[in-house]
Amino acid sequence: PSVFLEFSTWPPPGTTPMHFFCRGVQNGSCRLGTLIAEAPPQDECGSLRYVYDPWDPTPYAGGGWLNLRKDGPKKQRSIEQRSDVLVLTSAAVESPLDIVGIVKARLFMSCSAKECDVVARLCVVRAPRWIDQLDLQLRVSGLEPGISLDLCESIVRVGFRPQQSEKTPEKLSASAPELVEVDVGPTCCRLHP
Repeated sequence: PSVFLEFSTWPPPGTTPMHFFCRGVQNGSCRLGTLIAEAPPQDECGSLRYVYDPWDPTPYAGGGWLNLRKDGPKKQRSIEQRSDVLVLTSAAVESPLDIVGIVKARLFMSCSAKECDVVARLCVVRAPRWIDQLDLQLRVSGLEPGISLDLCESIVRVGFRPQQSEKTPEKLSASAPELVEVDVGPTCCRLHP
């Protein structure tokens, strides 16, 4: 049953911040990573990468902050399967877990363009009741089967300083890594195993 909770402050008293760290590449993909609760050794941090094609812009599935109609969470799997989207996944919860508070993302990024839009999204993946054709496609692309629903999201435009290539000064290469902080937004959700 749905329960509405009232708090005099936000985040509520008694909450404990949770931090997750990116641990390298999973399933041999340069766009899929794992989120872990402990900071990994430096040699296991790795990096993720994608190539953005302005002629095939990343679509928006709706459901989060950008959802002006406020019609609830939307399925994100079709977006997560794209080659221009990075996906970081944590282990499944082993016991009920309440997520209450402000979600933030701290990313170190470099880019060959002068600017780009960064969308950070917190999703929950619900295990499938049965395996269907889409779930088989997900396994092939390296994603676990199930429905991915967004809980909160935000978008920021980030400016970069691409570096001049030493070999070909007329071309720009990727910028030096820069810290990008995204305030993804508030959430209040109970996750079940």
